[in-house]
Amino acid sequence: MAFSPANLITILKTDSEITALLGTNPRIYPGKLPASPTLPAIVYNQIGKTNRRVVNLHTERWQLDCYAATFRQSYTLVNLVWDCLENYIGKISGVRIEDIRP
Repeated sequence: MAFSPANLITILKTDSEITALLGTNPRIYPGKLPASPTLPAIVYNQIGKTNRRVVNLHTERWQLDCYAATFRQSYTLVNLVWDCLENYIGKISGVRIEDIRP
């Protein structure tokens, strides 16, 4: 089973500090911000993927852009996302996540 954007959103939603900034229905969007977005928000894009069939290891690269009304708030959000992803190891929807390197 492959990793999906829903897995990424699930990881980010489990962090209480991120949801404090983005709300309980977090503003995490695929591709680009919607017109006239409520900030702060996160935009994600998949930018790469490899499959090592011998060991059944899938590696994916995702880009996350953090937007906010002020530099300070965007910097805070970037650091919260970094800390959340850097420390995550687990299983979501049958996908085992061994290592996230922000």
